[in-house]
Amino acid sequence: LMLVQGPPGTGKTTFLTSLLCRCLQQTTTAQYNDAEYDCESYNDSISIQRRILVTAPTNKAITVLATKFLDSTFQNSDDEIDSNFNVVMIGVEDKLLSTDDSSENETGTIDDDPFVLSSSLRSIFVYTWVQTTMQSFQRFQNELLQFQQQHAGIDDNYVSRIRFFINQTIQLKNKLHRSIPHLFKKSGALNWTETFITCMKDIVSCFCTNATTTFTCEQNESLLEKTVASLNHLIVSLDQINRDEATYELLATANVIFCTLSTAGVVAMKQTKKVDDLFVDEAAAATEPEICIPFHLKPSRMLAVGDPKQLPATIISRHAMNWGLDKSLHERLMYDCGKEYVMLDVQYRMKPEISRFPSAHFYGGNLLNGSNVSAYRPQRLNLMNGTPYNFLQVDGAEQQLQGASYSNEDEARVVVNLVKCLHQQFTKGKHQLSTSKKSWDSADSIRIITFYQGQVALIRRFLQRSGFGRVLVATVDSSQGCEADIVVVSFVRSNNKQGNVRRTAGFLTDNRRMNVALTRARHQLICIGNARGTLVNSGDDTLKAIVDDAESRQCITTF
Repeated sequence: LMLVQGPPGTGKTTFLTSLLCRCLQQTTTAQYNDAEYDCESYNDSISIQRRILVTAPTNKAITVLATKFLDSTFQNSDDEIDSNFNVVMIGVEDKLLSTDDSSENETGTIDDDPFVLSSSLRSIFVYTWVQTTMQSFQRFQNELLQFQQQHAGIDDNYVSRIRFFINQTIQLKNKLHRSIPHLFKKSGALNWTETFITCMKDIVSCFCTNATTTFTCEQNESLLEKTVASLNHLIVSLDQINRDEATYELLATANVIFCTLSTAGVVAMKQTKKVDDLFVDEAAAATEPEICIPFHLKPSRMLAVGDPKQLPATIISRHAMNWGLDKSLHERLMYDCGKEYVMLDVQYRMKPEISRFPSAHFYGGNLLNGSNVSAYRPQRLNLMNGTPYNFLQVDGAEQQLQGASYSNEDEARVVVNLVKCLHQQFTKGKHQLSTSKKSWDSADSIRIITFYQGQVALIRRFLQRSGFGRVLVATVDSSQGCEADIVVVSFVRSNNKQGNVRRTAGFLTDNRRMNVALTRARHQLICIGNARGTLVNSGDDTLKAIVDDAESRQCITTF
């Protein structure tokens, strides 16, 4: 068991991806038994040198990690890892393919960001794997038919394209043979793939040995008919593959399986082969029972990466909290059991002015700044003269809404004014920014976060009325794992309540939530709240420390 603590911006995803690639490079090529397919003895007929299960508590976390891994390993189709290893992802298709904004409870545990499964992820997703492979052949089919219609004879350009098809088909054949060897053979797709390759090679061979640059119409039609016919049969054979059987075979032959912790307990996963290594990302955000789900696959080694200083799993039941289920296994092992762990201690996200307080207050000053964030980097767009850290003092008044959430109209108006300023700056310098691929109002450029869903709804409504509906507004909870160039944080709470810290400041008293809120920004962090009133007088040590730190650095401005 290996524990790794990854504070904000330290590159947990990059660390996991690099480690995963290293483990795979030490894996020998899989050997397959070409015995006839048998459901009962199927798993025993395939021998894999090393299998790694990569999990996380949420769909968002696992897809981010899978995308990062694919970007790192499959940029070149001839990559060694692409040639020798099977990578799949399994999950709840409706959730992974959802493009609608999700509803969110008061703690904001549902993602605000719409998510669309990318084409690269679709190619490893077990439920779309056969379909995406078929689509590759269908593209060949469409292009061959187009050539057939446009060319009276076979010329250099045509043959060059055929050579490309041959190389691509050989790669697809190897992929199919690695991933679903039994079904590939049983369906007849293997034979038709080989026939298709042979037909294409015949076209190239005949062209190269012919004295002229074109064939006769009869030769041309005969070769093309055979090639297109074999490709049609190949596509039909693939389409007839049973998708459920393909799922089981893909899982059994996989070197790497990406899935959420809960998905690790579905029937298909229970019936697949054991894994050698278990990687858990965002381990501190998973409940203890949840993190135990993959253990039925009997991993020999486990790597848990997370940060107990950031948000844990959301536990609604007070009874469950009383039994300690609000504490993750990661946190329990690190702090209660004294298990040795490694901390990633260099952050590569925030400017030093932004990371200064979180490092000192939450990580004992042990979170260092990478050279990339320490160097001066001029930004095309900024607010407040580009000062990395600002706290805007707003003497607003909170309103409690139905459902116990809170909003603050004064802070919401300040947010809208800041967005207007950013838009005006963009409009004035538009001719200089035309080459930038990133829109000024994209989620990567600016993100508005707040501690209450009531304030999220209010700010969204104000921005929509002002014509800035594209600007992302989200709760702190749903922003964990996200970052942006400019982050504006609305603290919301502003009252004269006394005697009870929780009544005065509510969600703001959770250090883990505050840590997340203050560490999302790359270049500028702008906090909005009643710093000199409610926050400093709330009785909460962290809120007072935030205000005292901002005062000492002369970062508070009355707005």
